[in-house]
Amino acid sequence: FSGSDTLVGESLQDLNPVLPCCWLEGITLDRPYKDQKALIQKQLDLVKDRSVVNKYFKQMKQDEMKRWMESVKDSQMTHKLKVRIIGLRGLADAQISSNVQPYCYCEISGRPSTRAKTKPLSDTTCMWNHDFAFSNYTRGESLIFS
Repeated sequence: FSGSDTLVGESLQDLNPVLPCCWLEGITLDRPYKDQKALIQKQLDLVKDRSVVNKYFKQMKQDEMKRWMESVKDSQMTHKLKVRIIGLRGLADAQISSNVQPYCYCEISGRPSTRAKTKPLSDTTCMWNHDFAFSNYTRGESLIFS
């Protein structure tokens, strides 16, 4: 050759006879393909069986898919939730004094960092009318009052 990069031709060859599917379990490059052909076929059949569509798969129409995607999106979005703690019931007037001043905690279940607290009650009206907001509330989460 004179040093030029001239393409003389192409050759497409099947490498199966010389390179077994060594990524399959139990198949090795140490043994010839013909000795492993049955095992390779068995492993490929197993892979094929495992790759079938889930029997619970449901084909959706485009509008159904759009509604489903919106519901997933909406369930994962956070919202601002405003909470008002109005008051307390069942506490006798005599139980509220300068030594005992009840208050209330509210938090999103499982997220103690969201805990909010009312001011202590200092009179016998048992009314807080305390407003606060959770800026990262996800629809469906529970609130805990204590």
